[in-house]
Amino acid sequence: MIVELTAPAFLIAGLATSPHCALMCGAVSATHLQTRGALTAAHAQLVVNLGRVSGYALLGALAAGAGSWLLPRLPGEAIGRWLQLGAALAMILVGALQMRARAARPACCAQPPLRFALGPVPVRLFLQGLLWAALPCGVLYGVLLLASFSGTAAQGALLAGAFGLGTTPLLWASGALVGTLGRRRTALRSAAGLALMLIGAAMTIAIAVHGADPLGWCVAHA
Repeated sequence: MIVELTAPAFLIAGLATSPHCALMCGAVSATHLQTRGALTAAHAQLVVNLGRVSGYALLGALAAGAGSWLLPRLPGEAIGRWLQLGAALAMILVGALQMRARAARPACCAQPPLRFALGPVPVRLFLQGLLWAALPCGVLYGVLLLASFSGTAAQGALLAGAFGLGTTPLLWASGALVGTLGRRRTALRSAAGLALMLIGAAMTIAIAVHGADPLGWCVAHA
């Protein structure tokens, strides 16, 4: 049995977890619109999210590059399987914590993002989006753990970038829907947590039923 981690699969994972992204970073999305100058809101959102997705792809490339260097140097195949299992369990843990968090808490990125004062507005917005990708996010870290098993930097970039694209539609809309989303915070947080747990459970089952090859269940391609 081989479970292929493909760009469409990561795109769907992004869509499934986008409520989490909208809740945690909807305020950042709204803040970026305040720096758009003469650009339309849609144009500004396009540029910022292009920067954010590019940042995800860059992080995916770095994770995959590190993984491709580390995995051949592991002392045995069992270590690779334990690392895979750790990535899967991390997704389940993040989902469980997301479902438990009932009380209102400050978002991971509730503070205004770093703004650039110089340069053309589109360039500044792109750089702000690029830095947005570096903000702490447990879901993204789980995705990067998976991308680290993809084999090459290009494949890691493809997978993490596809995940970023999946999170974009709801995150794009969240800037204008911060108040509405806030009133539905608990339900959306629980839905996002459940989606993460299901993804992690599917990964865990795939690891359990596959053979000893530490990369056999994780074949990445377009």
